[in-house]
This record gives sequence, C-alpha cells and structure tokens, in this order.
Amino acid sequence: MKKTRCFCNFHALLALLLLAGCGRDANPMADDCQSDARTQAKGAPIWNERTADLFRFIFQDIEPATTNRPCFITITPESSWFTSTAWESVPAAEHEQFLAPKGYRPAKEACHQHYQIFDKATGIRGCMAWVGIIRWISDTEAEVEVGTYFGQMGSGSLSAIYEKVDGRWRVKEYGVIKAS
Repeated sequence: MKKTRCFCNFHALLALLLLAGCGRDANPMADDCQSDARTQAKGAPIWNERTADLFRFIFQDIEPATTNRPCFITITPESSWFTSTAWESVPAAEHEQFLAPKGYRPAKEACHQHYQIFDKATGIRGCMAWVGIIRWISDTEAEVEVGTYFGQMGSGSLSAIYEKVDGRWRVKEYGVIKAS
C-alpha cells in the first residue's frame, strides 16, 4: 500500500511539472538544434528482447503527456545524457502502440540546447520523458528510472527495482524520488 501511494505521489508530481513546465514560445536558438549530437543514435542499441519485455510492461502504465507542448520520450536514462552521444528512441512499432496514443513523440524529433528541450521542426520548447534501465541486477531483475526533464523549468524522476516472477514483471522495491 505504501509503495503504491509513493508511486501515485510521484505521478502527481510529474503531472504538476508537466502542467507548469515548458511553454509554447519559440526557441531563438532553433537553428542550433540540427547540430545536437544527442539526436543521432550511435553505438549498441538499448532495445533488445530482454529490455523490450520490461519496457512494454512499464509503458502500459505511463501517464499521458500534456497537450499544450511537445513531449518527447527516450529510453536513455537521464544520467547517460551527457556521457552518451544519443537519446535512443523507442522503435517505431512499439512507440505507435504504447506511446503515441498518450501524446509522446520520438526522442529523435527533439534537441537539447542551452538546458532546454526543443522540437527540432518548430523550435517550440518541450519536455523529455525517459524510461531508462540503469542496470540489470540479474536476467530477471533491473533497476529502472522514470522521469521528465523540463530543462531550467525543473525535472523529476523515480527509480525502482523491477523483477520478473512467474513470467510477469512487477515492482519489487521503490527507490529514490528526485526533483529539481
């Protein structure tokens, strides 16, 4: 019961951040978006059969994005954004099934400039949500971080340990809630 309340409180925090977050004003640095290396995936893909199964479970319960600004989603944990060269987008078929109906757009359509997220096509400020696997503890247990980044407007995240028992994923333990 306590874990569920904690998780609900986290979703309430993210909903408030989404409502109060980024505006629809244009980015004066929109032209810089084309040079943002995080939109160019490089290296080994994060998406494979083992991770896909866990991501599908998490995506089923992810909160919808607000409609007053673009909200993008990546499977690259925030902690890797500045050491990695890319935000990895969810594969198109998975995105269409689980995330597009909830208002999320692929990470490859966004850029990060001057501590803000922008729509590459329009230059409108937005936000980046993420569902990222921090580490695999075993073949059936992983530490995952879920959050939303608004640049200088703030961000929030929640970590949790997920485990697969009898062929089904479940939350084993909630971890740290971070807000800025």
